[in-house]
Amino acid sequence: MDDIEVVQEAGKPTVVGIYVTGMGLDQSIKNDASARVFIVHLRLIELGFLDYVEQRRAASATKLFDLAQSTLGTWSKELSRRLNRYIDRTVTDDSRFVFHSMRHEFSDRSELSISDAVSRR
Repeated sequence: MDDIEVVQEAGKPTVVGIYVTGMGLDQSIKNDASARVFIVHLRLIELGFLDYVEQRRAASATKLFDLAQSTLGTWSKELSRRLNRYIDRTVTDDSRFVFHSMRHEFSDRSELSISDAVSRR
């Protein structure tokens, strides 16, 4: 959880970034182009995201979430399962809406206003 950065400036909303670079504990990325910085939505911060991070740190957790690795050593399979269960429970039970639907939805909508190179990334 050393990959979480909090930036606070007077008079501005708090910005929280999560760095996925392949350099952190148990991190890996497919290639250099896969490195990302995820900005945490302000609403999640308002809901207590930073309190959650501090609770995890106080419990000596090294990861943001307790996920089991797949037999191939990846984390995404369990994350996908959890998110799909959440979507089914709280968003829709339509089987077309799954973890990767968000990526496809972004890609489809971004074609209207963002360059192809950015949209594909």
